[in-house]
Amino acid sequence: MPYRLDGYIVDGPDMKRWYEYFGYASVYPAELEAWLASGDTDMTLYINSPGGDVFAGSLMYSAIQRHGGVTVIIDGLAASAASFIALGGQAVKMTLTAEYMIHNVSMYAEGDYRDMSHASDELKAANRAIINAYRAKTGLSEPELQALMDEEHWFDAFEARKYGFVDEIIGAENVTAPDEKVVSIMQARAKRMYAMMRPPKITAGMVLPEQPTGTDGMNSIPYKKEPRDSGLFSLQEMQLQANKNILGGLKNE
Repeated sequence: MPYRLDGYIVDGPDMKRWYEYFGYASVYPAELEAWLASGDTDMTLYINSPGGDVFAGSLMYSAIQRHGGVTVIIDGLAASAASFIALGGQAVKMTLTAEYMIHNVSMYAEGDYRDMSHASDELKAANRAIINAYRAKTGLSEPELQALMDEEHWFDAFEARKYGFVDEIIGAENVTAPDEKVVSIMQARAKRMYAMMRPPKITAGMVLPEQPTGTDGMNSIPYKKEPRDSGLFSLQEMQLQANKNILGGLKNE
């Protein structure tokens, strides 16, 4: 049975519950890995995601690549972290109306100039790691890819295929690529829309109410919605992990 990767990429079930509380769909690595281990004969992965946690995305990319034989179909959006997750597939396809976006990694940081310098080094290292996946798929050089990331480049299906990010466009047999002016207009529109697609800010003092057991409604993988600490997340713990790339860390979204 095909699997649908919808929503933000998060690191685990705890963060998924927070996103659900605010009405955002999300997926974490163990959910995808459960599907990969299911032994299903139809290993088709549909993607519609604005991105999310860099390290969770790396786990997903690696799991898909390690499993092998997965066909990825981008039928909505593969942006940010989702853009390199998609490249783990043996074949990467895109529908005519889908979009693909790559940009730089971002994070929250505080402190003096030394902390800021260290944060900059972290971000550059994360960019290079992601570029490795792009290079392996496209054959483009690191400077070429970094330039595209610097401008937050949006691709329609034809341009994504031209650059080598996707192998095939579904339904494009009788359709020609749009001219550059149209593409430029589409990219500007996409950037404006994406700027509005920001995940919730989870801050101290916020408490997640207890919820019943259920399924996520997307991929039908059962999970418990019983919050830790008698119905409360440990806000102190979340704050301590903010600089460990859990809550306020490296994002590709």
